[in-house]
Amino acid sequence: MPRDRFESILSSIHFVNNMEKEKERTGKIWKISPWLDRLRTQCLSATPPTEYSSVDEMIIPFQGKFSKIKQPSPSPRSRPTSAASSRSATPDPVPRPSPSARSRPTSATTSRTATPDPVPRPSPSPRSRPTSAASSRSATPDPVPNKPTSKLQELIDEGNSLGLGTDVVMKLAATLPENQNYKICADNLFSGVQLIEKLLESGIHYTGTVRKNRLPGCDLKSDKTLEAEGRGTFDSRVEVGRKIIAVRWMDTKCVTLLSSHTGVDPTENVNRWDKKTKTFKPVPRPQIVKLYNHYMGGVDYLDRMCAKSRFHIRSKRWYMHIFWFTIKIALANAWIIYRRKHLAMGGAKKDIMKLKKFQSYVAKCLIQADKSKKRGRPSLEEAAIAEAPAPPVQRIKPRVEPPSEVRYDGVDHRISFTDRGKCSLCKTGFCETQCHKCNVRLCVKKKKNCFDIYHYK
Repeated sequence: MPRDRFESILSSIHFVNNMEKEKERTGKIWKISPWLDRLRTQCLSATPPTEYSSVDEMIIPFQGKFSKIKQPSPSPRSRPTSAASSRSATPDPVPRPSPSARSRPTSATTSRTATPDPVPRPSPSPRSRPTSAASSRSATPDPVPNKPTSKLQELIDEGNSLGLGTDVVMKLAATLPENQNYKICADNLFSGVQLIEKLLESGIHYTGTVRKNRLPGCDLKSDKTLEAEGRGTFDSRVEVGRKIIAVRWMDTKCVTLLSSHTGVDPTENVNRWDKKTKTFKPVPRPQIVKLYNHYMGGVDYLDRMCAKSRFHIRSKRWYMHIFWFTIKIALANAWIIYRRKHLAMGGAKKDIMKLKKFQSYVAKCLIQADKSKKRGRPSLEEAAIAEAPAPPVQRIKPRVEPPSEVRYDGVDHRISFTDRGKCSLCKTGFCETQCHKCNVRLCVKKKKNCFDIYHYK
């Protein structure tokens, strides 16, 4: 496709009728809301959720003047642009590379993980073991598609806000079936006691890190006390009436976690590097930390997959950046589903297509889908192009070195001029002189006489 045609099509993309009445323009992102609603509906209907889902934030890089939803990046080293807008969601909860449960810097956005493969529903036991496979499905924090109203959805419709983080998790969890023992993991941006109570009313469990100021009246040991006791020490408190446990564990730093379905036991030892002895030492780790590390990180994994295929297209229309980002999310989630299906069918891991190859394969299928060749005789231009001979391939002639007997005979070796090219001896300089007899380019300069060096042993 020519560039001008591509830019013409790109400039004509709109998701709403800009001539509609003002009352139709509801919400900050009304220009792209129909697309997000359609995408979310398709993602939710594509595959059923798995037992574990993770909620985290994602940032869409953006540089522009639209300031309704953009936020300054917290650190220029950690973010690619000076401002970003957040509006996205999810991949599969995969194990984090680091073994500790330290929380990450956050910014106000939303995301959610769910699953691409049809898997059995979780068992009704609230203390069931974590499964090794969870998967991904994208969703956006827009109104939930038509479905039976849940308790969480009723609370959302009533407008009883419990804070940004709590409202986001409740809105995303409203798409999960009630009383089916589903579990959600999230970081300290979203966690709180009120959130866990609301989720338990719908039969959904929660695990996540929590900030200290969100645990009023919980007398856990202080950070200084745990640091004095040493690495691997922990303290816990259980609220029997609310069915919530709070655990504070000392690793490199202290981290506090909340859960409604797992606790301290069974503890296990993990290896940690000791700077003093220069060796690895076993450190006790509670079960809640292990589960959080295993299932929290799917959104980061999706973000990493999207970063591998950035669209280097500039646009002053802010909603186009959100549109391109949703395309990347859809392709990354599709690749995750393809990879899981391939392994489930017994395919070799080495035969899995790379993400970029998978994207090109999808693009080719979409371009060629439902298209047939034109009927009738081809036009004169098409026939001329088809019958035109292919242009000759320009091949580089190999350079033939003269035999040693000719090279060093000292007879009739004269300098002649030729086209500019690389010197055959020094390999780094360019020259326009050659040996008339040997037919080899050689430098003839005041400081570098490759002609003489080449002809003498």
